[in-house]
Amino acid sequence: MSDRSADANETLARAYALSGAPDDVQQFYKEWAENYDKDVSGMQYTFPQMAAEALAEVTNQDLAKVRILDAGCGTGLVGVCLAQLGAKNIEGLDISPEMLQRASQTSVYTNLEVADLTKSIARQNEEYDAAICVGTLTKGHLGPQLLDELIRVVKRNGYLAATIGGGLWQHGGFKTKVDELVKHKSVTIVKSTGTGVTISKHDAGWLVVLKRL
Repeated sequence: MSDRSADANETLARAYALSGAPDDVQQFYKEWAENYDKDVSGMQYTFPQMAAEALAEVTNQDLAKVRILDAGCGTGLVGVCLAQLGAKNIEGLDISPEMLQRASQTSVYTNLEVADLTKSIARQNEEYDAAICVGTLTKGHLGPQLLDELIRVVKRNGYLAATIGGGLWQHGGFKTKVDELVKHKSVTIVKSTGTGVTISKHDAGWLVVLKRL
């Protein structure tokens, strides 16, 4: 294993060990932003492409006409995947200014903003045609309560594609939250599946696509 790979795995372990407190997360990604893309490229990180393709599959219109919110957009890996599939109206939110600076270099976002996703998203109800959240709902980061906000800002009959990392689908409250949303007739489940390897051989992930009712 190269020194860079060893460092990347150590950094990932630190990411999973975060408390989830916004200040801690922001400081962590300030330090990781410079090497983030390089590090995850060597980790078989397949979530961005998987989620983007899943969202594109369920959208019943030209993706170029779909206004998409990328929540926890980081350096823009998901935005790039969406743009490659034809998306042209993508807005990104992230807690890290340094990660957003990297995302801006992709030139695929119409707007990028610093946002603390532990709080309400500063958007009107039903503002977006679709939302996507990749790599954010995982150990040390954000919990299932974010799903409520993401559904809130999506229009009726719009879609949310979200990934859940670190084996948390069953044990982190995410399945329970989705079942609750279904029970309350807020959403229907379009896709819900384990994805196998997503960022390292030790990290089994989950992909869920929800349609807002």
